[in-house]
Amino acid sequence: MKDMLDQLLDEEGLELDELTELLMRGEGSQMEMAIRSGGQNAGLERLMYFLQVGFFSRRIADNFDWSAIEGDLERIMKALEQRGLDPGQLARIRNYLELRLEAFKRMIRQHVERELERRAYRQGEKLTREVLADKPLFALTPDEISQMKNVVARLARKIKDALALRQRQEHKGRLDSRRTTRKSLQYGGIPMEIFLKRRHREKPKLITICDVSDSVR
Repeated sequence: MKDMLDQLLDEEGLELDELTELLMRGEGSQMEMAIRSGGQNAGLERLMYFLQVGFFSRRIADNFDWSAIEGDLERIMKALEQRGLDPGQLARIRNYLELRLEAFKRMIRQHVERELERRAYRQGEKLTREVLADKPLFALTPDEISQMKNVVARLARKIKDALALRQRQEHKGRLDSRRTTRKSLQYGGIPMEIFLKRRHREKPKLITICDVSDSVR
């Protein structure tokens, strides 16, 4: 069916709305990109509650010209009818196009729901860190201890990644043009001996104080 519609568009040269062509020819990833683009000015930064999902879904949907799309679909059906397709074929194609249109509308709502989940997760993480930071260790519940371990593990990964990056940069070094030129002048610069600038060891950026006495074990 998709091949038939592609052939129709190529042969008839119909001027269609961009979204209409996307509905007929586009893949899911392309439709998602169109929704993201439509949501850039929808004010999703104010999305905080599930009851707002419908409102922001409509705001994104309002960025698309649905009347033009409906008109395009009618023109497509008329062109197919003129090609002599029987009523059964026309009904199946119309159903296919309507399903694609409904799927796109569902994708808009799903996009808003995912954005709400992402924002809620980030806000929850922030709240968890703030609560754990102000609470004595002896007062932590088993669940909070597990959350604390996750926070510490993420912090450790950040420190490890930053250290690994710094060590790679130190290993590579930067060209020391003055030493390289001075050394190469001794034998006409052939072959040239390359000297690199090494970064000096930096002072620790993180200092931890750990109480390992018997009273806290």
